Amino acid sequence: MPSPSREPASAALDALEKGFDAAVSALAARCSVNRALDNDRLDAHQINAYELAFASSELLAAREMAQSGGGLAQAFLAEALPSALQRLETIALDLNVDFGIGTIRDSAAYATMLRQGRGEALARIGESVLANPTDFAHVETNPDIDLMRDTFFRFGQDVVVPLAEDIHRHDRCIPDALLQQMKEMGVF
Repeated sequence: MPSPSREPASAALDALEKGFDAAVSALAARCSVNRALDNDRLDAHQINAYELAFASSELLAAREMAQSGGGLAQAFLAEALPSALQRLETIALDLNVDFGIGTIRDSAAYATMLRQGRGEALARIGESVLANPTDFAHVETNPDIDLMRDTFFRFGQDVVVPLAEDIHRHDRCIPDALLQQMKEMGVF
């Protein structure tokens, strides 16, 4: 099956990233006094900062996925980009600022990108996944992260699993000894 073009998502992503940069600048200006962040102003715009953080993660993940290509990546983009756009539109309305994103929804590229995450496209992706089983849990990382992942997996299997059913079935609190071990591992 040929891979869908990355161009529609890339064009929409480029426009959203420009809008995001404008949103960051606008919010920073609203939260600053003499070019320094002001706690009271930042508190007043806490929801916008929160939404901007979410948009940032959506756009970062979208950029990574756009580079990988493929149907599954395109389906992800068809979900992530409208979400980021909605967040940026809401911030723009709240701040009464134009981020230059008003025409994204009307663009042919945006519509094409959305279609890559709809019914027929998702059915083709599902058929491909079923026909070509893939270990989606395996993510290419570096040796340090591999070691950390293996350590947490073993901890989960050796320490958490034997306790989990009893804790869940009897609505018990997580034992302090377990929390202490997790703390020593750097979980929190």
